[in-house]
Amino acid sequence: MILRIGSNGSAVAQLQLRLNELARNGNFKSPLDPLQGTGTFGERTEATVLAFQKKFGLEVDGIVGPQTFEKMDELRGWYSVDAGTPGAPKTAKATKAKVVAREDLLSRLLEIAEREVGVREVGGNNCGVRVREYQRATDLRPLGAWPWCAAFTVWVIREWLNTYPEARRALGWKNEEVEAKRPQTAGAFGYIDWARRFDQEILPPTLRPEPGMIAVFDFSHIAFVKGPVDAKSFRTLEGNTNGRGDRDSVMGDGVWEKTRAKSLVRKFIRWRFVAPPGQGNFMSDAAPVANLLPNTRGIGGIPREALEFIIDEEGMDQPWKFPGGDSGVTLGHGYDLGAGTESKNDLVSDWKQWLTGEELNRLEVAIGKTGEGARTLCPQFRDITISAEAADEVFFRATVPKYYQKMVSAFPNADKLPGNAQGALLSLVFNRGTSMKGERREEMRQIRELLACDPPFDLAAIAGELRQMKRLWEGKGLGGLVTRREREARLVESGSAPC
Repeated sequence: MILRIGSNGSAVAQLQLRLNELARNGNFKSPLDPLQGTGTFGERTEATVLAFQKKFGLEVDGIVGPQTFEKMDELRGWYSVDAGTPGAPKTAKATKAKVVAREDLLSRLLEIAEREVGVREVGGNNCGVRVREYQRATDLRPLGAWPWCAAFTVWVIREWLNTYPEARRALGWKNEEVEAKRPQTAGAFGYIDWARRFDQEILPPTLRPEPGMIAVFDFSHIAFVKGPVDAKSFRTLEGNTNGRGDRDSVMGDGVWEKTRAKSLVRKFIRWRFVAPPGQGNFMSDAAPVANLLPNTRGIGGIPREALEFIIDEEGMDQPWKFPGGDSGVTLGHGYDLGAGTESKNDLVSDWKQWLTGEELNRLEVAIGKTGEGARTLCPQFRDITISAEAADEVFFRATVPKYYQKMVSAFPNADKLPGNAQGALLSLVFNRGTSMKGERREEMRQIRELLACDPPFDLAAIAGELRQMKRLWEGKGLGGLVTRREREARLVESGSAPC
């Protein structure tokens, strides 16, 4: 495989993440801030590759071929022996010790989980002395007959951190910080929020799962990755499931080792070790994203996991990469300069703490431009990059409140719906706007009519209208929109089960 400027896809995203890891561990000095894992091989990725090749005496051409891949594979998992001088370990013996240290630390995590395999519920669904122990490790009270897949994961991680000081040091957490920083969520999707807050790596499901990763599944379930099976599946250790692999409050009955398909995964979470596991007391330089957000649990009546759903669907856009269709130049998570930005004042107000004045002046030309007009502008923004932190902060602080008001204006009484149903309609407005004109907007008008009465609202009927919209895209190569409408419908139908 050869990767170079212009290459796209999951292989490029994995390359970008590996370069970040090698630079963070001190194997070479990157000339730029960490790459964003966009999956697009651009000038920033090329500059980082050139620095890597120069450091290790490879051909300095910015092209990632067999020699460069081989060197990356050789170095993966190494930490610099001399913390003051970035570079590869000085001896093979020292290198091997560091690799074993990391793998050994993650194997201890999995050993704790594996010892629980065989635990079963006792006395009813989601009940039993051991199940209550798992639940007690979370922040959800009161304890009771609620789904416990995330609780099992929380308990295992707590035991790992309490038992092995090397784990705390590797994460850069002081002893007195562990209780505040460890995951305590009783919800599977809450792990993505936790990973964002405490600077753990959130990876797409296309990447190869590694032992010790956490897999968050689309069906609101979670597991530890034990290891890959093949290109499409991997082994897991997980709670609140059964021999068939079900996960819900009725069918799950215990802790099992399973084989799962990668196609079921929403995100992988990979532990970000900021220091060699066996050395020192290290702290991460990265500020948790939660420090930037007005409300880490959600906005308005919409729970955080519903907002994470919108982030997943909107993706991560850069101004130099045209999203397609009738979109405008888009920044971060769905910040559309063509359709969603009314003036330069809005642009400056929303992005001034993340972009320079010169960059904002250049982006002004894209305001109001959509479709082909926007596409032709994108190449001139190749040197403007939106960081993940900036995308998250602007999304929660500026974009969501703006679109929330649009949603309530388009669908009066929407703010009286349950939180997840509000999130589904917010996603709809993000994707389709607020227009109610024309035959293609028939289902949106029907949803507006369903909300014209006093609550309680007919959630099943609202979900049905969302599913009916799929007629617009089925059989037209637009499966992503069909899937999004289905996920929105399920969000409307869902309750607030913690797992």
